[in-house]
Amino acid sequence: GDTTIDLQNHGLSQTISILDVSGCINVTGCLRDFAQHWPRLQWLGINRTQIRGDLRTDIRPSDFPALQGMGLGEAVYGAYKINCVADASAVMRARHQIHKQSTWPSPVYPLLVHLSPDAPEYYERPEQRLYTSERDPPFGLEPVIVGSRRGWRWSNYLGGCCDTHWLDPLPDSNDEQYSEFYNELEEFEREQNQSLFRGFLDPPNPFEYRELCHRRL
Repeated sequence: GDTTIDLQNHGLSQTISILDVSGCINVTGCLRDFAQHWPRLQWLGINRTQIRGDLRTDIRPSDFPALQGMGLGEAVYGAYKINCVADASAVMRARHQIHKQSTWPSPVYPLLVHLSPDAPEYYERPEQRLYTSERDPPFGLEPVIVGSRRGWRWSNYLGGCCDTHWLDPLPDSNDEQYSEFYNELEEFEREQNQSLFRGFLDPPNPFEYRELCHRRL
């Protein structure tokens, strides 16, 4: 039968710092319960389990105060894919919350999220099934790091990307490292401005996409 995790066992939940049940396909539960009742967790591994959740609502600023990293499963919405473009910002803000408190360079696995092929906004380049290209529609969510500033952008991971949604404010111009950051930002923006999708914060619709492909040959 199914194996369940006793989240009401507060003696355990208040002391355990590493919990990894990855691969235990019969384990059930809810991500929100871990956020509320397991304050000492530094690593949470729930890949290939039936533990469900939604990154848009299950990770708040006060949750997981000690967490350094997590490995998520497909039963958690926003771990692998999203079902509409509008959900991207909330999912990436939740991931950013973990990044801000972690000392690990990549604290959330899987690293990349994409728009589901079943989403109403999804479409493909006509030749996309034959070969991939930097002109493929940008339906992946790519983390962006420039200096200490983090953000994300829609990308096809092949050089085609939209403009960046920044999650952190600009560093103080009086900061001694601001000049180094500004130089790095200029280089980043030069690269981004070469993309077919420059000027778009979100993926173009099919009509806009066809126009871009004809106008920016």
